[in-house]
Amino acid sequence: MKKMVTMLILSLSAVGTSAAYAQVSCMKACEESERQCIVKNSKIDIWGNRVMKPEGEKACQESSNACRRSCVEQMKGN
Repeated sequence: MKKMVTMLILSLSAVGTSAAYAQVSCMKACEESERQCIVKNSKIDIWGNRVMKPEGEKACQESSNACRRSCVEQMKGN
């Protein structure tokens, strides 16, 4: 009985670790997508600074927030 409980605990911790890794991977994908959006919606001024239009910045933030919400929803579903 004790061995069975130990195996159950180990398998549950492995599932938890796997879910945490999946969530981290999802969040990293969201961050990378946000970086690509910023690069796509900005240009570099004569001093070398990256400048974004306000509507482009807002679109990137909204997209990133939606991506993160999707990650959280996926984890709730699992």
